[in-house]
Amino acid sequence: MARTKNSINNIIFALCLQGVTVLANFAIRTIMIRRLGMQATSLNGLFTEVLAALSMAEMGVGTAIVYNLYKPLAENDHKKVRQLMGLFKKAYRIIAVVTFAIGLALCPWIHYLVKSIDYSLNYIRLVYMLFVVDLSMSYLFSYKVSLMNADQKSHIQSKVSMAIKPIEVIIKILVLLTTNSFVAYLLSSILVTFLGNLARSYVVDKYYPWLGKNEDMLPKEERQEVFANIKNLFIKALSGKITSSTDNMLISALVDTLQVGYYSNYSLPIGVFRQLANQIAYGGVGASMGNMLVTESEERCIKVFYRLEYLFFVIGSLSAVCVYCCVDPFVLIWLKSEEFLLGKSIIFICCLNLFIEVINRPLWSIMEVSGLFKYDKYVSIAGSAVNLIVSIILGMKIGMVGIFIGTFMTYLIQSVLKTMLLFRMKLNRTPAKQYGLLACMCGGVLIQMFVADALCSRFVFQNQVVAFVVYGLISASIVVITTVLCTFFTDAFRYYQDMVTGMVKRILKK
Repeated sequence: MARTKNSINNIIFALCLQGVTVLANFAIRTIMIRRLGMQATSLNGLFTEVLAALSMAEMGVGTAIVYNLYKPLAENDHKKVRQLMGLFKKAYRIIAVVTFAIGLALCPWIHYLVKSIDYSLNYIRLVYMLFVVDLSMSYLFSYKVSLMNADQKSHIQSKVSMAIKPIEVIIKILVLLTTNSFVAYLLSSILVTFLGNLARSYVVDKYYPWLGKNEDMLPKEERQEVFANIKNLFIKALSGKITSSTDNMLISALVDTLQVGYYSNYSLPIGVFRQLANQIAYGGVGASMGNMLVTESEERCIKVFYRLEYLFFVIGSLSAVCVYCCVDPFVLIWLKSEEFLLGKSIIFICCLNLFIEVINRPLWSIMEVSGLFKYDKYVSIAGSAVNLIVSIILGMKIGMVGIFIGTFMTYLIQSVLKTMLLFRMKLNRTPAKQYGLLACMCGGVLIQMFVADALCSRFVFQNQVVAFVVYGLISASIVVITTVLCTFFTDAFRYYQDMVTGMVKRILKK
């Protein structure tokens, strides 16, 4: 019961934080486009993804922190927690230095990723190095946040972030409005990153006053075990970055840097749903899954996994179908020009990638806490190899659509292989049922997208706000109706029905 309560609290505050973050990102991006133009916005999108790939220098330490903390936190072993946190503090300081060094080493060649941008070479390198400094600074205190995540208290950090985020946004917007300078904006971002992490670190120290006392060295055997996990996670993290953080770089190198800016206008609303799934999977239930794996039976773990799979299918299908039908009107409302629209085929494959990524979140989340790092790295390598090969070949032939097809192939391969690994090595079950479920979910969302798009295309509106609302209602209704009809008698549907009914009754009593 405590685990469920913690998960619900984490999810609620994660969603609140997501709402604040979405509004902040749209506000900043809108002002950036209007004040700095598409060239700066495209450069921002490109270097954001370059630095996301560069953060592979974390080498899987974040996941190793959380995984190794589950057991001592469940047993209230403060000494072990202090030993682990002392080790991770040193590791993150090294990571900050390594990240900066790698970023600096790449600086002389970074301009090869940039096409059709009028900025000087020195300016491009300056902007890039400011991104590198910002990323390096973020590692100084971030290891402490992992402690609260592992302790199923991520809702506390969500509250802190909700308090900090408006201040960060105001500072950045004021800098943009008063200076019209991309460099000044990036300098302000470095400042707020440092101060925000300092505040989050202070909160962790307040909740765990015993954390910094008598920091003993972790025994040699246990250090070796942790570093073995980190070694395996490094390969997995590197492969994952190749999948998730190369689209913009490939678009810039194979197509055009300005297209990165146009795609980023779509990836921002798409990213809302992606981050929503992330917040629920990792911030909301990830720690509870880790706790469950070390305390509950295999049967219980499987039942919870399938219930989570159902929840993420609903989230994924709503996200994919609604984005597919509504994103064009949204971009027209937001940016007020057809110049920023992308082709329907690009939107379709992006929505398909969004769907398969979201429905796999329970699988990836439980793999993160399963301890199967040694084997999981080979799955990641296979997926990343396919991603690069297919994306480059098809990207050169058919452009952006080909790059995104490579991403889809990676998600599909990883889904099949990770499912086999989890069910056979951790849950001691055959994966056949899960494969059938995955095929049904993919087939179901394709039917939902086709039906919703066919219905929406029958209605043409001059007013884009009306179009956005009507298309949204149609697409959401299609998803809800078809999902309820097809899953009404399942255990997962009854579980969430009882949960919602209980919440409503408690609210009405109050």
